[in-house]
Amino acid sequence: MSAGYGLSVRLSLEGAAVGVEQALLEYVVGTSMARFAVREGLAVLDQNNGEIWAKLDACTDEYLQLIDRPNVSIEQVRESILDAARRRPIVIQTLLMRANSESIPDREVAAYCDRVNEILAAGGQIKGLQLHTIARKPAEPTVTALADDELDRLANFVRARVRVPIETFYGAGSELTQRSRERTMRSRNGR
Repeated sequence: MSAGYGLSVRLSLEGAAVGVEQALLEYVVGTSMARFAVREGLAVLDQNNGEIWAKLDACTDEYLQLIDRPNVSIEQVRESILDAARRRPIVIQTLLMRANSESIPDREVAAYCDRVNEILAAGGQIKGLQLHTIARKPAEPTVTALADDELDRLANFVRARVRVPIETFYGAGSELTQRSRERTMRSRNGR
């Protein structure tokens, strides 16, 4: 399995200068804000309604080893996210899944809440959390999507412990997937 880590830049390119779309549509920063075109590139983000999304799929070494083949430590991931969040509000995107037929352990979700709260307490700005499950066939057969009620239970667990907006995105074939998409589109369009 390879759960991604790092920072990704998402832009609203409405009114952007010619060429910006190609150059900046999705610039993967990796695991260090220092790699992001020497931070001056963030000005381009600001001029184009840019947004930084941080990927955070594991918060304990044990779970990280289960779901990923890491080349970075949990601490490096946290520091990169904190560095970005201190500079501007970010969105944290998190993949919740079943691995080897078992749902993500509650202790991992509690560690996730602790990690998000640590980022906030250290001066990080988080616009919101996006909790999602697998939406298409994964490369690893031992990984499967959470059922809608499992994702809802975990999202409620996080909502009770973290004070930032939370969106949920359901797996392919879910009856809630379409409603989730409609709700997201309404919120993005300001309705």
